[in-house]
Amino acid sequence: MILKLLTLIFVITLIFNVSYAIDTDGDGLDDLTEATIGTRENSMDTDEDGFSDGVEVEFGSDPLNVKSSPENQITGFSIRELPMQNYLIALLVVTIISQVTLFFHVSKKRKGDH
Repeated sequence: MILKLLTLIFVITLIFNVSYAIDTDGDGLDDLTEATIGTRENSMDTDEDGFSDGVEVEFGSDPLNVKSSPENQITGFSIRELPMQNYLIALLVVTIISQVTLFFHVSKKRKGDH
């Protein structure tokens, strides 16, 4: 009887916690947080400025204000002020690092298989 009661409590707790962790629009903010701060839970970019609500909250920008954009954490400049070349270089660096990491991971795994 106690085991059934504990199982029931666990399942109810799990359902309750999962329902609050749902992120309907996939912007990085769960629906409860979006309801709390006033963003739309069915739109990744409430103010339609090109930055998802989750990115704006993470980098200190206002997801409800189109004139507010996230700041680059290294330079302190607004991301909008950076030239396109910086985006391309950053993308290239991330791509190279991920490919090298994947190569070493696969190589290590193959050595372990033999």
